Amino acid sequence: MKDQEKIVLFKEYMKQNGFDEKRINFNVKVVTTFKNNILDYFDETLDNFDSFTFDEFTDKVSLIDDEFGGREKIPLILNAMLDLTEFLKEYKFIKGGKIAYYKRMFTDVEYYLQKYDMLKGRKSEAKETIKNYLNSEFVKKVVKLTENVYILDFNTIKLIDYLLNDIPISLSLNNDSISLVKDFLIKTEFLEVKNSNITVTKIGRMVSRLEPEERYAIILSNVFNLEKWVTEEKFFNIRNLFYVIYSVFSFKQEVLLHTKWEEDNIFILSKDEFRLNYILRDDTCKLYFDTFLVGLGLIEYVSENNNKKISITETGKNIFKIVAKDLNIIIKNKIEYIASLIKYKKLDEAENEIKNFLLIYGEHPIVWDFWGQIAILKGNYLDAYEFLKHAYEIANKKSKLVKNVVYHLVICCKRLKRDEEIKLYESKLAELK
Repeated sequence: MKDQEKIVLFKEYMKQNGFDEKRINFNVKVVTTFKNNILDYFDETLDNFDSFTFDEFTDKVSLIDDEFGGREKIPLILNAMLDLTEFLKEYKFIKGGKIAYYKRMFTDVEYYLQKYDMLKGRKSEAKETIKNYLNSEFVKKVVKLTENVYILDFNTIKLIDYLLNDIPISLSLNNDSISLVKDFLIKTEFLEVKNSNITVTKIGRMVSRLEPEERYAIILSNVFNLEKWVTEEKFFNIRNLFYVIYSVFSFKQEVLLHTKWEEDNIFILSKDEFRLNYILRDDTCKLYFDTFLVGLGLIEYVSENNNKKISITETGKNIFKIVAKDLNIIIKNKIEYIASLIKYKKLDEAENEIKNFLLIYGEHPIVWDFWGQIAILKGNYLDAYEFLKHAYEIANKKSKLVKNVVYHLVICCKRLKRDEEIKLYESKLAELK
């Protein structure tokens, strides 16, 4: 049945149910105006449209002003749509989930009033929030970097768009990922829980209406703001996941994943491919990785000759460049903290910090040198020699650091009475002076 025929039937339905003439005429006008101005354009029908389509209708504030009398008539417009819903239900044009979907949409009076106010230029807290997002340096940079990226291909963006537009989820994502994204959107105030139902907030609706690049940048800015949405018991693991990803892909395009390693060999575990696999053994980290790094197009899985690799995308490379400054400051602070522990002879605590550093941030000659110094202070000269030799091997031979490493190697070799190596490192030290 065509929509025009449904409207005629709708009018008869209202008469039979005792509606007064004024209400009948207003309801018919609302439904007819919606059909003529929106549904026909989108090639949709009265029994098959979504919140995006209805938002298009309520976005037309001049139409609402001219045809219906402005803001005060918005509740009556929504009531007209609720009356239509009951008619469609009665005549079995819609059923089940569609009935509930329509009712949720048309009972959210506050949302449509505030949207009207925002579109008319009246002060809105949600509008200010969006303005602050779009004015942030991070969002501006991400928008610029992704101008030529097709954001809507990313699975997590698709899911977020479905959730913010009340569209039934039809993606091939696991339930854990869907639950995680819902939790993320609730904690970042794009969704809210009302009477045990999850509904879209004003801010969420406004975000859903932005350009894809702007929407992506705002979502990403919240993803990196872990304190805002990651629970305390998971916070440190997830934070470490982001640090591992950053440090691994700062200088590499892709990494081969290993499934076996020597659990106690820190020289092996501090290598990029093992660190990545080590952190992804945690189920929570793996879920966050797949949902917010792979799902947002920063990282991708690559299979090659039966080997599984993880690769950073061009988008991911550019995004991590934006956050590099903050992450490098964190690494610098960690190194300074370890140095202070050694200075005050808190050697066991310093060792634990060094092990964690190597697993999370990867190899760093300064940190290996620190461990060598601790081993010397503890009298573990063989260990000290291994740590310091490794520090020397990975250090930039033109850096100031290498002089300290060689000096400590000379001390260590003297304790071990390795005459040939004493001569070798003393000559290197003389060259550096």
